[in-house]
Amino acid sequence: MNHKITQKQMEKVHVRIPDAFEQLRQGRISRRDFLRTATLLGMSAGAATLAAACTTPEATTGSTSSTGSGEAEAAPAAVGGIVRGGTLRIGMLLQQIDHPARFSWVEAANVARQVGEYLTETGPDNLTRPFLLDSWEANDDVTEWTLNLKQGIKFNNGDEL
Repeated sequence: MNHKITQKQMEKVHVRIPDAFEQLRQGRISRRDFLRTATLLGMSAGAATLAAACTTPEATTGSTSSTGSGEAEAAPAAVGGIVRGGTLRIGMLLQQIDHPARFSWVEAANVARQVGEYLTETGPDNLTRPFLLDSWEANDDVTEWTLNLKQGIKFNNGDEL
């Protein structure tokens, strides 16, 4: 089954999806890579799967090609494998958060924890403990608080807090 995706259909998707589709068609990326890219760019998983199923790669990685001198030249093998470690950076749209200590929808707290951490954490026993703080203390009339941050905390760009 080798259906064509029409130009009109491609005009309705993210500008980078046709490039990824062409790379898939040429065998330069895998179906898995195409599906990941297309869904990250807003194409529905069903539409991306259908598009990936409607093509047969023209070339496969690791094959040989002929040069003008008659010698066979090995095509570069696909680079892959799992890379562990590093930094995960996530960008996403959120519903409006009216106040950082009070969320109007339950998922907001889970989303906010991906991009920020709390100074303290209150456990099921209703006791508040330090999280990003080492300790805190109030003055005698409780009008000022001194917050002592833990050492070694970094922002997502690597800068020290």
